[in-house]
Amino acid sequence: MWDEEEPRRTEKPYLWVVFFLLLLGMSSIFLLRPGVNPFPPEQASPNNEAPVVSLIDTRAHGQPLFIASAQTGVWAVHREGTRTVVRFLNALGDEQWAETVPVDNALVASSGRYIVVGEVGQQRFYVYHARQKLVLAVTSPGSLQALSINQTGEVFVAFTVPEVDPLSLRTEVAFYSALGHLAWRHSLSEQQPLAVKQSQNGNTVALLSLSFASNVTGSLTVYSRHGEKLFAHNLDERPGYLAVRADGAGVAVTAGNSIHFFDRQGRLTLRHDAGGAVENLASLGQHVVFSVLRRSLLNFRPEYRAVVLGEDGKVAFEHRSRQPIVALSTAPESRDIFIGTTTSATLSSHTGEPKWSLQHTWQEAYRVASLDGAHYLIIKGDGQVVQVRGD
Repeated sequence: MWDEEEPRRTEKPYLWVVFFLLLLGMSSIFLLRPGVNPFPPEQASPNNEAPVVSLIDTRAHGQPLFIASAQTGVWAVHREGTRTVVRFLNALGDEQWAETVPVDNALVASSGRYIVVGEVGQQRFYVYHARQKLVLAVTSPGSLQALSINQTGEVFVAFTVPEVDPLSLRTEVAFYSALGHLAWRHSLSEQQPLAVKQSQNGNTVALLSLSFASNVTGSLTVYSRHGEKLFAHNLDERPGYLAVRADGAGVAVTAGNSIHFFDRQGRLTLRHDAGGAVENLASLGQHVVFSVLRRSLLNFRPEYRAVVLGEDGKVAFEHRSRQPIVALSTAPESRDIFIGTTTSATLSSHTGEPKWSLQHTWQEAYRVASLDGAHYLIIKGDGQVVQVRGD
């Protein structure tokens, strides 16, 4: 019987060729898959020592909601139960003062020595100064949806106003002086505010919203500090994040997997395909910094990237990670980028030069801010304060 079968097997040698090619193709998937081999570990530059990590405050202040540089110190906002607490820390991380704000679902924004706190759906917002504490308590004409503040204490807010027809939606934006006086106010129909931003001097203010005029799209509206509409632009894809350059010369907005750049006249100067879902967006001089989640058909695990993009559309620096990027902070003084994952942190220049890296146990919900580009304050997930010094 075996003598009869043998000739039949030798008559079809191409089956072995097909099998070999199939085996080669399957193996090539794993050989060519990006990121199968682990990324090289982050290492500090040989010219820099490891950073010094110090636990400054061991008290648990509650869940951190916000942290930002305040020129001479750091703003920190925590949630303690149903309360919101605003704290001002000095350059060493020591608490200078703390006040409870009567808000629950907090909206927070800061610029320099000013911070503004409000609550989604409520009318009242509060402005604090690093030295003078509470300086303003203003009641807006509608339900707050987004707010921002500039370095002179002027506040730009977006709120919704109820209409007679419960199916219609009217959004208004308003600009308040540092004394709390209403400078100007505009109405927009069928828009749901997502974010508002402004330049450091308030010369450029921007509103990002969802538009319900015909179908659901995105809308970007930019004003001058005097209320003049500079331009409006419709976004075909769902909008996400908004950033305004510190000098007010440009605006960046995410829509889908793309980042759109506009000058102050409304010209689209650049459209960058991020290659995935953008999860953060911040302005750093003439660059923008963002993190993105990418997936590949050949790569079964997600890949997280922190990217520094120049206004010419060229990527100045890209940091890859297998862990989610949960903290992304920029230091205007040194132009360094702090990239934090759930278990590690890396500091690099905006051109990609590594400064230092470390492993940590700060919990996932930590927040970070730069003091002078060399010192960083981290508020852990339980509210404790950690200082990281790179010198």
